[in-house]
Amino acid sequence: MKLTAALLVRDGHLVNKYRFEKYLPIGRLDHTLSRLDEWQIDEITILNPTHTSSIKQDLSNLLLNMRHVLNTTTPAAYGGGIGTKEDVDAVFSFGFERVVLSASSIIKNTRLLDYLRQKWGEQSAILHIPFFIENETIMVRVENNRTVNIEDVLDVLPNNFGGELLVTSTRYEGSREIDKDGVQKLRNRFHGDLSLVYGGGVSTSHHVRYLHDRDFNGVALGNILNTKELVVPPMKSQLPFVRPYSTPWKGQV
Repeated sequence: MKLTAALLVRDGHLVNKYRFEKYLPIGRLDHTLSRLDEWQIDEITILNPTHTSSIKQDLSNLLLNMRHVLNTTTPAAYGGGIGTKEDVDAVFSFGFERVVLSASSIIKNTRLLDYLRQKWGEQSAILHIPFFIENETIMVRVENNRTVNIEDVLDVLPNNFGGELLVTSTRYEGSREIDKDGVQKLRNRFHGDLSLVYGGGVSTSHHVRYLHDRDFNGVALGNILNTKELVVPPMKSQLPFVRPYSTPWKGQV
């Protein structure tokens, strides 16, 4: 199981987000990236919800605040406003290893995922699915605050999709609890068929173990990275199924 840092940037600045509605600026992106690299986080995912019409311009502006991450061995992924083949190529040209596509983007352009897989490799794709449970059904939030059934998203995925699903609970994002009902419904729906990384409220080693025991492939740490010091080292040192932190840790999280 891997630990991923899911970082939100808004207008070039690092922010915390609460329930997909409220943003709170929290500091400089480069400082956070330096800290995560020191802690040996397994992957860094940059999500940019305030993208412009030019992915290259967004990336150029962002790079001014994140040069550190592209000079390290920590794998990095980027998502936000990617809707064309040119957008996909631009992300890789800036040194990222993977691309995060939104559920909206692949519904609108079903060939985009095929292009990404064929040119850049099967595991270069991360599909971001912001979900919530309504009437026992897994729903997905898409653009313009619309919602669709998760089956509408999965219908456009190829049968042999070998990428990753980043499933983020919209109702638990920004909290200190995970969506256990949603976790169980997701696990029942996928039966281990796809690689699942859960995000939304993950804040303790207990949460990570809970998700591991239900066969999730990873967890995405969000707001907790910016509100609690040294959250990654104790998680990595206490959990035998993640790459251990290099420095012994005797604290508790």
